[in-house]
Amino acid sequence: MSFANGDWKALYLAAKRGDVPEVEYWLRAGVDPDMQHIEMGTTPLIVAVEKGHFEVVKALVAGGAGIGVRSDWDQVNAVETAREYGRVDIAEWLERHAAGS
Repeated sequence: MSFANGDWKALYLAAKRGDVPEVEYWLRAGVDPDMQHIEMGTTPLIVAVEKGHFEVVKALVAGGAGIGVRSDWDQVNAVETAREYGRVDIAEWLERHAAGS
């Protein structure tokens, strides 16, 4: 079951705020972590990276968020976003995780 459209915005906003328990709640509820609403043009993972919410990043990846998914808005993925925003620790973690380490 997926609430992709209905509660996706709640997941997105929780990721943006850095609210790990709420992010985990919506992931357990079946919200698609890679869905991109036209209003935002990006994923919860990418916005969590932008804001530097490392624990949210980890929760989203554990919940199935795609590290390589590119935003509809500017065609960047989470690793590229982390590099752009100077989030070196997040970028390195994402790269290791994507490589299976």
